[in-house]
Amino acid sequence: DTQQTVSQKAADMLRNDVIGADHPRISNTDFFAQMTEVINAIAVVDQLATARFVALVHQNSKTEAASLRLILIIAGICIVVGCYLTTGILMALNASVKQVNDAAKKMTGGDFSQRIVVASSDVVGEVAQNLDGMTRQVAELIVGIQESANQVNHLSVELQQVTDTTRTELDRQNSQTQQSASAAVEMAATVREVARNC
Repeated sequence: DTQQTVSQKAADMLRNDVIGADHPRISNTDFFAQMTEVINAIAVVDQLATARFVALVHQNSKTEAASLRLILIIAGICIVVGCYLTTGILMALNASVKQVNDAAKKMTGGDFSQRIVVASSDVVGEVAQNLDGMTRQVAELIVGIQESANQVNHLSVELQQVTDTTRTELDRQNSQTQQSASAAVEMAATVREVARNC
């Protein structure tokens, strides 16, 4: 009964939290722990069935066919449950890898606002945490570069204003210098003419 309860819990968990859900609602660590309990329960059932089979074979040779069928049925059940568990494990792992892959694709497109959340403590979870940290650092660098570009742009505008002001002042002084030079030439001409008339 205990083995049957453990198997039923595992089947419900696979159906509700892994296979039936869009995103697994159970961490890989908890999932693997529960699947280990199921596998251990199956091993106990297998040992009991084997012991029972051996006892039946020794008791009566007429029941060999039934015992062989029993072993084949148990082996078949073990294979089916093993395949079911393996599928669940692979789907949970695939969902975690898919989350990391989707976030990496968005980052490739330039969206560094993505945060990667994989609730597991296995290698995929560690990779997700490292990738999330790298994404945060790249986002901070981009913000820093944008701020620097804004400062450079602001300084460029100010420099352009100073240059324009300086050019205007130089043009005004050049005009005054030319007027002074013209006045000096006219005065010199007047002085020469007065000197000639005297």
